[in-house]
Amino acid sequence: MAEETKISKVVKIPSRPRKDLKKLAVDIVEDRVITDRHLSDRNNMHLLDHVFMPLGLGGLEDVDPDDVGLIYEYYDKALPRGINGYPMFLSMYLLNGKDAEWTLKLVAQLHEQRQAFLEED
Repeated sequence: MAEETKISKVVKIPSRPRKDLKKLAVDIVEDRVITDRHLSDRNNMHLLDHVFMPLGLGGLEDVDPDDVGLIYEYYDKALPRGINGYPMFLSMYLLNGKDAEWTLKLVAQLHEQRQAFLEED
């Protein structure tokens, strides 16, 4: 009997339009979005697949792991339960590395602008 082989197609994360990335950056700055960086900033990466539950359920099985630049979801999509003070989600979005880098630079710029505005007399 022939051995059955599983053929898996590795999916690359497509680039998103700059307009969408700008909106995401604003939403991150205005605390409408949680990202994997919120966990890594507080040394809670072990909770990643509990916060973004599709990760624990094989949600990235066909995605090139080297292509994942950012994992995020909007807070209004959170389940009624949480874990260790973090919300839990049954959905999530992914950005590729290039889009994530561009978006996170924009987030940093927006934070700096906001801080400068608040410090003005």
